This record gives sequence, structure tokens and C-alpha cells, in this order.
Amino acid sequence: MALVATGAQVLAWIIVAILVLAFGGGLIFLARRRQKSDDDVVLDEQGNATGEGTLPFDEQ
Repeated sequence: MALVATGAQVLAWIIVAILVLAFGGGLIFLARRRQKSDDDVVLDEQGNATGEGTLPFDEQ
């Protein structure tokens, strides 16, 4: 089997690579946005939420 790729195959692999990178970047963006929203909650000395700031999505 020869290791010769046609232009269409190269283009297809480039498109696949772009889609994989975009999907991974989207997941990282969502994870960082979720972490930022968790960090916005204001805690008192005991670690309890004070009601200020935003609550995590699953507690709204």
C-alpha cells in the first residue's frame, strides 16, 4: 500500500483536525466559564455562601 495521499484526502484530514481542535477548545472554554462562575460566590469565614455573587448553575 503506497503512502500517497490525494489532495482530497489531505483536505479531509485538515478539516478533521480543525474540527477536533475547535471541539476541544470549546470544551476548555466551557470548563473555564463554569469554574469562573463557581469562583464568583462570596464565602464567609466558615466557607458558607453569603448570598452575594452568583451561585453555581446546579444550585440556581
